[in-house]
Amino acid sequence: MPTIHPFAPYQFSRDAGRLEELVVPSGGAVTLAHRQRYLSINPNNITRAFCAMGSQFEDSVEQSALASRKEFDLLIRRGILERRSTSSLFACFQNFRMPDSGELLTRKLLIGLGEVESYGSKNIYRHEQTLPQRKADQERFLQIAGIQFDPILMLYSDNEFSIEPIMDSVALNTTPVAEVMDDDQVLHRLYEISNPHCIAKIQTALHSQRLLIADGHHRYEAALALMHANRGLGEAFGVPMALANIREAGHRHLATHRVLNGLTNFSLGSFISSVKRRFVVVELDSVSDLVRWWSVDPGNHSHIGIVVPDSNGVTVLKSRCTARSNVEMLHDELIQGILGVSTSNADCGGLIHYVRGLEAATSMVRSGAGQVGFLLTPTPLEQVFSAVLDRGTLLPPKSTDFYPKVPSGLVMHLV
Repeated sequence: MPTIHPFAPYQFSRDAGRLEELVVPSGGAVTLAHRQRYLSINPNNITRAFCAMGSQFEDSVEQSALASRKEFDLLIRRGILERRSTSSLFACFQNFRMPDSGELLTRKLLIGLGEVESYGSKNIYRHEQTLPQRKADQERFLQIAGIQFDPILMLYSDNEFSIEPIMDSVALNTTPVAEVMDDDQVLHRLYEISNPHCIAKIQTALHSQRLLIADGHHRYEAALALMHANRGLGEAFGVPMALANIREAGHRHLATHRVLNGLTNFSLGSFISSVKRRFVVVELDSVSDLVRWWSVDPGNHSHIGIVVPDSNGVTVLKSRCTARSNVEMLHDELIQGILGVSTSNADCGGLIHYVRGLEAATSMVRSGAGQVGFLLTPTPLEQVFSAVLDRGTLLPPKSTDFYPKVPSGLVMHLV
């Protein structure tokens, strides 16, 4: 049974400036140019301590980690960052529009310090493969710097909605301890849950749940490695987690499209011929037609669109198996089966580009920056849960894109 504890995170003090100027999008996609821009707006921005968690800004992961911890400690000494005086759980309400549809939604997250457990415990599950180099970088960074800049997103399925009334109550009867509008115009409001009775009720409700890592696999496995290496560290066993109930109306996720480039000995004509020999295909005139085709019948959602340079049309590959997700079929039967590219090699060699947005992926191919593109619909969460919990299957990297994320710098933890 998973255990979530109250904790006292580090947050920005009132003297630091406006929170909009201090936090940054989660996910580690902060370049040196981004960092310079953020720091020009407010020199206390969390990117001062967010040295890429890798080697983008320093010569090595080790140097980056040492620099990050030095800056983080300096922000504490200057009173820019401060640790909350009491340990609590937190309710985070996110108001946003979905990038693909414009739909206005509210998502509710429970944030606490979750105990790190091995996957064999059958309490916490990963749903996709991790990338070896990125995992190694995260492990090394956490070992040296000990900073967790944002919570790991976890999913659970509760048809009883046991926790939501508590979160709704604190949002109705208290003021947020933090409120920020991020660069994507997502409004994040953070409320403190400090009542011992409410905390106990939440912990009891979660005891019967199984948690699925939605976003943050590499960070979770870094914490797991730290736990195994240092079994007496106490709070090193915990990692900030943001728990989302997939039964909530505000829970959505996006598709991550694939664009391949840099393939050697690639013949577009031979590839398309191989696809047509093995699968039933439908030819459509445009990506707009593909979107309409997907919307006509939910059964069409598992089918994959293929776009190529010098053509406005889309070749749609019809799935023959509804039990497997579209991303599984894409990687197993097309990328590996026909193109002969393994997922791990593709990532290490930079052959696969993971792209959010149909227009962005299509433009990348038609501009000549990609040899072939694969367009997907979001993998249904029921298929994700079934693949992981029932079949014990790991999905390919970037099988899901959960939106929005909790900004880096909103709640932070030191191990």
